[in-house]
Amino acid sequence: MAKLTKKIKTGPLDKGFYAWTSLYAGSFLLFVEEANECYTFVFLPGPSYMYLTKETFDKCVATKVLEFVEVVPDEIFDETVALAKNNVEMSDSFTDNDRDEKHTKKL
Repeated sequence: MAKLTKKIKTGPLDKGFYAWTSLYAGSFLLFVEEANECYTFVFLPGPSYMYLTKETFDKCVATKVLEFVEVVPDEIFDETVALAKNNVEMSDSFTDNDRDEKHTKKL
């Protein structure tokens, strides 16, 4: 008989709020969207955008450099994302790879 195994979900939760425990201790990430090769977050305080590769995000969570705090309510999520969009210029000309390579610090 074949064993049934649960697939463990990797990656951030929708509207997930994460705390940095070391690298940027005292700062937070709010998950915005998934692109082909990276995740887009709003970095707080800031607001600014931060892009993490899927591998980097999973590694940070596994090693507890990033810890899940909570899923934020819709109103807070919408206001935070709108504030970031109003204060940070994010060019539509970036490809997913450009965002990752130019704006993500490798760990």
